Amino acid sequence: MNEQKTFHHKDDEKLNQLHALLNDARNMIFGENRNLQRAKNKIQEFMNEASELANKDDPNLYNFDSAIDFILYSKINKSKTKTVWCSIPFYVAYSFLAYIYNEEKNYDEALKILDKQIRIAPLNLDGYFERAETFKMQKKWEQFKEETQKIYPLIYDASDLARFYRNLGYYYIEQNHLDFAYALYTVSIYFEENNNAFQEMMYIDQKLGEKYKGKIMDPGKALKWLEQNHIPFGAPQENIDLLISIYANSPELMANLEIEQSLANKIYGLTKDDRFAPYYEVSDRISNCVVMIPRNWSELKPEVIKEKFNNPNEHPIFAGFTDTDAFLLVLRYEKCSPDGLDQAYQSKIESLKKENVKILRESMLDLHIKNGIKRFNCVLLEANGMRFYYCFTLINHFLISFSINVSTEIDFNDLEKFNNQKNMTDLIHFLSMISES
Repeated sequence: MNEQKTFHHKDDEKLNQLHALLNDARNMIFGENRNLQRAKNKIQEFMNEASELANKDDPNLYNFDSAIDFILYSKINKSKTKTVWCSIPFYVAYSFLAYIYNEEKNYDEALKILDKQIRIAPLNLDGYFERAETFKMQKKWEQFKEETQKIYPLIYDASDLARFYRNLGYYYIEQNHLDFAYALYTVSIYFEENNNAFQEMMYIDQKLGEKYKGKIMDPGKALKWLEQNHIPFGAPQENIDLLISIYANSPELMANLEIEQSLANKIYGLTKDDRFAPYYEVSDRISNCVVMIPRNWSELKPEVIKEKFNNPNEHPIFAGFTDTDAFLLVLRYEKCSPDGLDQAYQSKIESLKKENVKILRESMLDLHIKNGIKRFNCVLLEANGMRFYYCFTLINHFLISFSINVSTEIDFNDLEKFNNQKNMTDLIHFLSMISES
């Protein structure tokens, strides 16, 4: 097939204007000052302006959310025509317009617009789900179910799969098959935790006299409900096989870290196959401290670690860079008594002071990790014009430190801004996933 990837960037200023028009429409639909008619006018203005750059009715023109979707569609589409990837988000404009028509109860017009959205963005399933929603809003339950079931063969993403199960769960609530609905919501949570699913499960549980006591259904029972009602568990196997085939047989594409990560995450979400997990495990055999490293972080090579960390009292568990090139370091020190954290921490602080390291702020942190609540003694340091945030704790009686460099431009006394900088949120998330085996 003759594939062509085209971005219509003939006029960057015009593209910025188009995005501004859609942002205006979004605010008029979902903002405090709601005005659907003005939103429709903005969408029409967007369509008129966009037509100067691309023909939305060109049958070869498509919108894709990512390179992976473009590649997928190129594999799925067996026609001889070229596939043109257009960066002008026509599908967003269509989705807004369909939403407005549904809000106005003009359901026939909504369906016509959704057909256009689906045509131009065939792998973004929002349009398909909105079609189902259109029938749901009319309480046409069998058509709602039928439209939902049509989506299943198109699923290549865990969030879409979870949404598929949630839709069916809602249908079976309306049919008063509450245990089956509860099973469907349970399965949906396996693929994506979602507040709507939990709320519907609470509603069902109340209806059933708290039969499930707020807990998910036993997985074996949930799967049995699906099997008895001929609802498949998981995405179509041929779709999963296609994703894995692209991953295994496209070395040039997988050399692009962003594409590789995106595809691996998509496969993992559907299969929970550890080969594609977004994290890998690093374990220290002395302290049995286990840390989970995101796959898009880069670890220093062993020879570099050996050269840089030659202090016999400091043993690196992990040293490397995050996806934003922040340096994160995990060190194991000496063994301590079970209640020796404060003393060991203070000893390290005194040693740092002797090295002319400036102590900017000290604090304590209680954080829920895999094994329960863990206390950390934390300190913000400054040396040679750089700042580092350290968290010390005991793992199986060993003193362990976790550190990352942080911005020098953010006022560390402004705790909200300081704690919300990405390097700090990365560190806290990293700490939450440590465990002691």
